[in-house]
Amino acid sequence: MWKRVGLTGITAAAVLLAGCARYHPAPLSPGETAAALESRTLAANPRLQDFLRASLPGTPDEPPEWNLATLTLAALYFHPDLDIARSRLLVARAGVRTAGQIPNPTVNLSPLYNLTVAQPTPWTVGGVVNFVVETFGKRGYRTEQARALAESARWDLATAGWRVRGRVRSAILNFWAAERRLALAKRRSELQQQLVGLLEQRFAAGQASALDVTRERINRAQIELGARDLERAAADARVQLATVIGVPARALDGLAISFAEFDGPEPPRGIGTSAPDLRRRALTSRTDVQASLADYKAADAALRLQIANQYPNLTIGPEYNWGAIE
Repeated sequence: MWKRVGLTGITAAAVLLAGCARYHPAPLSPGETAAALESRTLAANPRLQDFLRASLPGTPDEPPEWNLATLTLAALYFHPDLDIARSRLLVARAGVRTAGQIPNPTVNLSPLYNLTVAQPTPWTVGGVVNFVVETFGKRGYRTEQARALAESARWDLATAGWRVRGRVRSAILNFWAAERRLALAKRRSELQQQLVGLLEQRFAAGQASALDVTRERINRAQIELGARDLERAAADARVQLATVIGVPARALDGLAISFAEFDGPEPPRGIGTSAPDLRRRALTSRTDVQASLADYKAADAALRLQIANQYPNLTIGPEYNWGAIE
């Protein structure tokens, strides 16, 4: 009899363990992560090109024009902030499934000593299976809290996307302004060089003083120094743009970037509302505001859950005792 009981117990335990989740290690390697980051490109990335064609209907098969729209999509494809936000959303959705589950039963083996039995042994073993029945809507409150946290994570993902988009737009605008200032400085340097050449010719002809020539040469040197500073500023703006996209700086080397959105900006269309309405919409419909409202719902559900936890749960534990038979 004991052999049959042991075999039944082992079989039941094996069935229960087969349905349990298992841990799969996923170690992080800083070296591999750095190598993957350094190998990122924009032009020679077929998966990025597929993403752009899927996001922009009508995009031709050849490499698209790199402008505000395509660079923003590249940032949404590469930037780690969105990966982190997506991971948090997946964790929150998994929490909804976990919160809605019924507590697992527990199995206990309780040995008992029976004074009324002498042979063959007074000891018996009792198998107790405890089923927990949650009361006062605790599972409902826990599920409501998890759903609110998942909703907050979804809005956080949208907020991360808007933040990445805003950073890309600011970086492209700074890059455009730096390039335009550099172009104007180079043009001014060329004009100043022509002015110095003309004054030197007049000085050689005796129609200009040495003071005038020296003054304009000093102005030329100052303009050239300013142009060098603007070259460094343009290089820094280019690096900043690569950073907000999530690619190394050399990924932008040889890449023609269009600034058509900034060279000839179009007035906003399709607004059709007044400034107070837009201000009210911004205060009530922004993604971070919606995330905060979802966090408030989660906190409210957590409070109700803690209030319900002051009442005990109901535990049902049928027990079966068996012992050795002569």
